[in-house]
Amino acid sequence: RQMCIRDSINAEYGGMVGVRDHVAEFCRKNPIQIGSTYNSHPVVLASAYAAVQYMIENEVVQHVAAMEPILAARLQRLVDNHPSVKQARCVGLFGGFDIQKNQRGDFIGKVAEPLSPAMLEFKAALLDKGLFTMLRGHMVYTNPPLIITEEQLHEGFDIIEECLPILDRAMDCLLYTSPSPRDMRRSR
Repeated sequence: RQMCIRDSINAEYGGMVGVRDHVAEFCRKNPIQIGSTYNSHPVVLASAYAAVQYMIENEVVQHVAAMEPILAARLQRLVDNHPSVKQARCVGLFGGFDIQKNQRGDFIGKVAEPLSPAMLEFKAALLDKGLFTMLRGHMVYTNPPLIITEEQLHEGFDIIEECLPILDRAMDCLLYTSPSPRDMRRSR
């Protein structure tokens, strides 16, 4: 068995690889003479070790496994109730859903491009209600903390559902844009 973990374990630079005993023994006898503030730094390794200990002692992996069906059900509810949501998926508590701009299933934007005006409006509405999540192109990420409670997960998805009509209304529009500064001056 092996386990690979990098920066995200403790929000610092550091890495860890779990290996079988014979591989670990080889590495002990044949050390690689490197090291710096980002590679095998004692403080980083100590904090990473503490994070792994916490995960084991508090059964974080088991908690994530128990929460996955709840996340999956809430994602499916978005697909079922909002025409702008094309599809959704999750593994553990790492999930997301795709936004379509029309019934043909065309994505509202490309991941490598800036957010569309409708997605920006959706993002602002989420933030106004106290929910931060990452959005890229057509993708809305649902990656809560691994220690989230069921109540907190539902609270977050309730906010998402409250804001999704913004994207539902933007569907099937040939052009959905915010008014330009020139148009805004004309309307005064």
